Amino acid sequence: MATLNHDQVVTIFGRRLNDQTIADIIETGADEQELLEALNRLTRGDIVGAETMRPASLVVSTVCQLLRDSTEINEDPERR
Repeated sequence: MATLNHDQVVTIFGRRLNDQTIADIIETGADEQELLEALNRLTRGDIVGAETMRPASLVVSTVCQLLRDSTEINEDPERR
C-alpha cells in the first residue's frame, strides 16, 4: 500500500486544496483507494457505507474530516 504524494492528491482534487491540506492528507498515510473512498463518502453520503457494508476506516474518516474542514472544497460552487 503506497501512500500518496502531492501530485496524486492534486490529480484527484484538482487545484482546490491548499498545500497544507494536501500535506495533512498525505500525513494520514492514505493510499489512492482510501482517498477516493473518502471523496465518495463525502459526495454520496451514507450510501457508500451501505454499499460496502462496512464503516469507514480510521484513515478514511480522518481524510473525510480534513476535506470537510477544507475551505476550498466547501466553497467550491461545483460541490453545492
